[in-house]
Amino acid sequence: MFPVANAFSCNFPTDTLSIGGNRVLSRSFMKDATNLHAEVDSVPIQDLERYQSHSTNFAIQLPADNIVGAPGATLCSPSVADGIYIMLAPLTPGVHTIHLHAEFPASDFFVDVTYHLTVSA
Repeated sequence: MFPVANAFSCNFPTDTLSIGGNRVLSRSFMKDATNLHAEVDSVPIQDLERYQSHSTNFAIQLPADNIVGAPGATLCSPSVADGIYIMLAPLTPGVHTIHLHAEFPASDFFVDVTYHLTVSA
């Protein structure tokens, strides 16, 4: 299972946003995702939007030096995630390449990842 693009929203200890409010934020970030692309062994996966999924609520404890700049061990709850994820059937033995790409122009952020896998028999 691979994320093509994903986002989460959470409440820090002083926040009062509801689960629904967090869900609106994570979905709005995903609406900005453009140029979504995923391919396996140079074969594009079509209609990636059909793989969009929304999480149930959960809690996370952020580590030190986290992406949002919160102090280490900060508990974020409730949290929700939204994203486009692909799950592959087992790959045949041999060498495989998986390429994923997504852009979030409003945030000046992009993801471009290539996995090189060797599957044993």
